[in-house]
Amino acid sequence: MDINWKPGKTELVVAWRRNAANKQKEKLRREKGRTMFDVGGKKHRYCGKSARCKTDNAVGVNVAPIYKHLGDIIEQNSNMVPEARNRERSALASFSALASKIIGNRSVAISRRLALAKSVVISKLLYNIQTWTRFESKPRSIINAMYMRIWRRVIGDPRFQCTVYTDIRVRSILGARCVRRD
Repeated sequence: MDINWKPGKTELVVAWRRNAANKQKEKLRREKGRTMFDVGGKKHRYCGKSARCKTDNAVGVNVAPIYKHLGDIIEQNSNMVPEARNRERSALASFSALASKIIGNRSVAISRRLALAKSVVISKLLYNIQTWTRFESKPRSIINAMYMRIWRRVIGDPRFQCTVYTDIRVRSILGARCVRRD
């Protein structure tokens, strides 16, 4: 088996730091409008029924400014806003399917609504968030807005109406933790 070196299959995200970063950037190979990082070796291809045939092309990995892998978005400059937006969309898709039928339904016990919201929606929103290297104000506020939207729906106090409870009060009633400082 060989590695698929095509763009979109094997890619590299590089965060440039320190004084020699510009010199290292200039050393990268440019090919067909893409920046390539040479990893040495040769590309292999299969020649029908015979053994592998080697080509003369050097192996290069495409350097991508942003990369999506297994649902996570990694950006070159460690910006977490695209990842926060991605998680918000994913949680909203699950939330909208359950919001009026179960999570916002007052005939369902609050303990069941709370358990369902935690297991289905909050898990998508906060999965592995503790590994984020930078959790600055903008991504934190994006995540917190969706987080509080879910909890407010569970308690029956949506933000678009006259709200009775503050965010702190909603979390204390439900026993939910804080995503950001209030």
